[in-house]
Amino acid sequence: MIQTTSAILSSVPAWYFDSEGRYIVFREDGTGELWCACNFNYWIAADIEWKSAEISVAAEAQAVGPSATASAADAEITSQLQIQMTLTKRLPQKAQSSILTQSTLVNEYSLTDEAYKTKSYTVRVEKGRFMEPCRVGYADESAKKSNLRLVFDPSPYPPKSEWKSLERGVEDGQFWNHTQFVASST
Repeated sequence: MIQTTSAILSSVPAWYFDSEGRYIVFREDGTGELWCACNFNYWIAADIEWKSAEISVAAEAQAVGPSATASAADAEITSQLQIQMTLTKRLPQKAQSSILTQSTLVNEYSLTDEAYKTKSYTVRVEKGRFMEPCRVGYADESAKKSNLRLVFDPSPYPPKSEWKSLERGVEDGQFWNHTQFVASST
């Protein structure tokens, strides 16, 4: 049975750039979450709304560009989809009773109003063996590998111009360049 790209997006609990705080969640009902945290700093902990903008297109091609796998030739592009996504200022349910409710750094405190406008993205799902993108070049070959990679164009994180301040780790994090996320299907 062939899964559609939108079904694949919501078939895993989350897609990780870094399992310690930078990830995105897609749910079948068109909602999800975007998280951006590093070294105990949280800049984004927000609900998202998303929808497919076009019918997915199957692709029989090899991955091109920077890779989060030992061999880029091992990555198979399975499908591609246009989506529209809106970042909200709402904290995800699991954060609504946390210390994040008092944060002066998360969501609208770090991002301009432009960050909350609906944006279009091309997403591509690839199958292969992938490390978390943040670990490429640092982890050894025995590092945990995932069998799915999600590639965004552009990044799901707001572009540099939509951050209020580039201080407090934002410039160092370069979150707007995070375009690859990994997950393991069951």
